[in-house]
Amino acid sequence: MGGERILRGRHDGRHKKQLADPAEEVGQSELHQILSNERRRRLIREIVENEDEELTVSELSERLAAQESGTEPAPRKVRHSVYVTLRQNHVPKLDDHDVVEFDDESKSIEPNERTPVFYRLIDETDRTEWPSERHVLLALLLGTALGLVGILDALPLGLFTEPQVAGAFALWQLGLVIVLKRYST
Repeated sequence: MGGERILRGRHDGRHKKQLADPAEEVGQSELHQILSNERRRRLIREIVENEDEELTVSELSERLAAQESGTEPAPRKVRHSVYVTLRQNHVPKLDDHDVVEFDDESKSIEPNERTPVFYRLIDETDRTEWPSERHVLLALLLGTALGLVGILDALPLGLFTEPQVAGAFALWQLGLVIVLKRYST
């Protein structure tokens, strides 16, 4: 590629390819490999959103463990587990794909010119994700309730009129179409 230059990696002396233009298209396979893991996405977010701080693997593992466990500080076992996976898997992968700069000696992680590109991709992906479990459960409960209304209407109890059942079903379908349209674009 004409837009590449070879730079000596500062953390272990190996040569690394870096794109002269970080906005150059990243391959779909590379994108999937990097962004398919939630912990790596959180790691990229933390690095970009705190780019003015000097971040270490230890500091980032504490932050991510707190996010994942919902408690601060996170339990020691959770922090240790996150630290090990960051150190052995996620940070090397991001460094190898030139998404971040990692200094093995100081264990510090810094953004490079490609990091914001991946951050924007994460942000775009997050905005187009499917509904949460709560939304799906709500739709399921509404559908079940409407099914019960239909069953009860079939009984000779006279609880609901046919227009009421048809109207409720039409509203449910309209809501479903709106939700699907919102989350599929």
